[in-house]
Amino acid sequence: MKRLFAFGCSFTDYSWPTWADILGSQFEYYENWGQCGASNHFIMNSLVECHLRNQLTKDDVVGIMWTNVSRLDSYKEKEWLTPGNIYNQPFYSKEMVDQFDTRGFYIRDLAFIYMADQLLEKIGCEYHMFSMVDIKNSLQYEHKDSSCQIFDLLPYYKTTLDKIRPSMHQIVFDYDWYSRPFQMEKQLESLKKHYQDLAGKDWPEFEKVLEPNSLKKLDRKTIKEIFNLNKWDWKKLFHTHRRTDPHPTPLEHLEYLTKILPEYPISCETYKIIEEVDDALRKGQEVDYRQIQQLKNTPKRW
Repeated sequence: MKRLFAFGCSFTDYSWPTWADILGSQFEYYENWGQCGASNHFIMNSLVECHLRNQLTKDDVVGIMWTNVSRLDSYKEKEWLTPGNIYNQPFYSKEMVDQFDTRGFYIRDLAFIYMADQLLEKIGCEYHMFSMVDIKNSLQYEHKDSSCQIFDLLPYYKTTLDKIRPSMHQIVFDYDWYSRPFQMEKQLESLKKHYQDLAGKDWPEFEKVLEPNSLKKLDRKTIKEIFNLNKWDWKKLFHTHRRTDPHPTPLEHLEYLTKILPEYPISCETYKIIEEVDDALRKGQEVDYRQIQQLKNTPKRW
């Protein structure tokens, strides 16, 4: 029996089908070990645990989508806590975040990626490594090349890093997460109501705020009132006219998979299901994608 085991963060396991679910639908057995907000530390630990529990063999297939390095996970009371990018979450205090730097994250994560590669090589199974963002990009929603901080490390890991296929950030979004429109109607309506409830008499109409470059036209006082005092994430609001969720849609996951892993052709039936799911998500309709995830198995963890 051909088995697939997938690993990653929310780009691997999310509230709608991802590359892993789409690929998994082509296998007889499939486990998704991804988790929202997970770091490469978590991914490496999941791979080891999966191997110990399932005894991976040369007949299995493994897919790993590595995430950005600026993440920090913890384990407490039999549960992994995975808050995501440390610069973009309230879980860790600023004092704690200031204890880390980008080079340290790379020293840690490059070792994890190397260990995963060595383990899978030893097992002898077929495996494919992908990435959410380019491995040299230390951030998540921005494009920042951190090569200058790790230039002395890269030669040691070149053989392993060369196995990682081009990132989702590059292949689908051309290095701009908001380059493609994806408006979820219900979220947009909720955002509009929230804005109108907060709006002062001199604030611009909601539709005006969503226009490209609209924030550049507002004075600093208005921006501070809207985005600081009311704790709005102005970047998300600024881009809402393009996307109400920065995660790849099911069709974007399918596009990535077909471009990056052409050796695994996706069935016409799966294409049709993904198109229907994608359309329903955009329209805010109830969506049932059990057909695409019927073989998905959620693993038990330590």
